[in-house]
Amino acid sequence: MRKKELNLLPDNVIFDVNRHFLIKRLLIVLIFNIIFLLLVTFNFTLEKSFLNDKLSEQREKLKKISILVHNFKTFHNQYKELLKKLNYLNKKKELYYISNSSKYSSFLSFMVLANNIAKGIRITYLDYANGKFIIKGKAVSADAFYHFYTNLNDNNLIKKVTFYYLEQKDKLKNFDFKISLSLKEIA
Repeated sequence: MRKKELNLLPDNVIFDVNRHFLIKRLLIVLIFNIIFLLLVTFNFTLEKSFLNDKLSEQREKLKKISILVHNFKTFHNQYKELLKKLNYLNKKKELYYISNSSKYSSFLSFMVLANNIAKGIRITYLDYANGKFIIKGKAVSADAFYHFYTNLNDNNLIKKVTFYYLEQKDKLKNFDFKISLSLKEIA
């Protein structure tokens, strides 16, 4: 136990060590709290500026994404329209194939043949079925037949020309011939 000391000084003048240390401690705590608050505030402002920078970057990215989404929607709508047109054209194509069950147009096939008949060639027999002609005829000379035959071979609408014969039966220089030709399919 502590003994009470005798102190003859008045109370307002007496130095209290405990009170002195308590005030010192409180001041130190107050100073450290102020320093701590300053550090927290400084850290907060740094984080706030960092987050504001990140936020502005994210806003820019969001703008770019919204532009991409708008472009995608535009392209998607264009794609839908083109897909509708394609379906429509495919239906038309199917109707065309149904109405023209053959892959060959007889009129176009005849036009291909007629455009390749050379001077000096006379057709005496012509048979046509599904894009294939069988032709018999007379040529005034072997050169006229050769010109006719090479024209048919060089035509890109004709798939194959088959030669059967070329013979001279009479002395009038007329040559009888027989060939067949296949046309390419019309797409």
